[in-house]
Amino acid sequence: MQALILAAGKGERLRPLTDTRPKVMLPVVNKPILEHNLEQVAGLVDEIIIVVGYKGEVVRGYFGDSFGGVKIRYVEQEKQLGTGDAIFRAEPHIKGRFLVMMGDNIYSKDDIQKCLKHDFCMLVKKVQNPSMFGVCVTRGDRIEKIVEKPKNFVSDLANAGLYVMDREIFDFRLRRSERGEYEIIDALVWLGKKRPLYWVAAGRWFQVTYPWDLLELNEIFLKESGPVIDKSAKISGRALIEGPVAIGRNAELKNCVIRAYSSIGEGAVIGNFVEIKNSIVMDKTRIPHLSYVGDSVIGSGCNLGAGTSVANLRFDDKPVKMSVKGGTVDSGRRKLGCVMGDGTKTGINVSILPGAMIKPGSTIFPGSTYK
Repeated sequence: MQALILAAGKGERLRPLTDTRPKVMLPVVNKPILEHNLEQVAGLVDEIIIVVGYKGEVVRGYFGDSFGGVKIRYVEQEKQLGTGDAIFRAEPHIKGRFLVMMGDNIYSKDDIQKCLKHDFCMLVKKVQNPSMFGVCVTRGDRIEKIVEKPKNFVSDLANAGLYVMDREIFDFRLRRSERGEYEIIDALVWLGKKRPLYWVAAGRWFQVTYPWDLLELNEIFLKESGPVIDKSAKISGRALIEGPVAIGRNAELKNCVIRAYSSIGEGAVIGNFVEIKNSIVMDKTRIPHLSYVGDSVIGSGCNLGAGTSVANLRFDDKPVKMSVKGGTVDSGRRKLGCVMGDGTKTGINVSILPGAMIKPGSTIFPGSTYK
């Protein structure tokens, strides 16, 4: 059995974090999203094929040629032309029946095993907003029809992007959709007219669409796991850890407060009189003095000057909005700080307001207020 994982996309809605890494490499509890999925297929397959594209060298460099004793093979998708194109590019390496997963979603081993009981299967999840998804019209344990983002209600069972199929899928001739992409759904519908397409209801399925989704997932995972603190982390002075947190390899914490559901990355430094609340601080970022970071995602290699404060609550107490793909999106969160790209530097006494999006490599001068 082979697992084919699609990991070629950038993730425009997750900028500026994805300006420097593919979406699948964004961390949850100090592990890339893709690594969480590889853990779930370990022991179920004998080969993993990862389709890479945007900044694929980041994926290759991190995982190498194997994971958990399972061989990894990489397939290149130079242009992101849809899920169908990605899957069909792996055809020369597919031997028979295989599993397909979206690398930027998070699945569970239990759901994967249920799907693998069928020769032709799709994972689905009941959702409250079916017009945002491709949904499945079912009869019994079989899928009769798949409708993409229906304007009127036809079903609330959303396609979760995990499939079991075999080489017969490659007999279909892909065509561009209205979006200009080659969709795998067209091939599934075609094959479903010839063979029963079964469905399994997902017990656990997470999508990461916006930066604040990382904070939600970080909290969910840490509530389940409890503290995840690497033995090499240096925690000294009067450092206070409140509730479940993740502390990465060789991180240094001194005379600071790390509050619940925060993740501190590998080699990060959190120093004197700094408070981190419900935030993700990525690898090698330094926050050494007198700063506050609340409900934020801070990229790797950043340096926050003394007195940097990231506000996480609007003065009018309304939900925080962020700029996404040229528009404004309501996060639905009452508390949300900033999303800071890699390599950002702030001077002393910088104030960053709720909802700020900061490009990688930015320099914010002392005493500034960043909106």
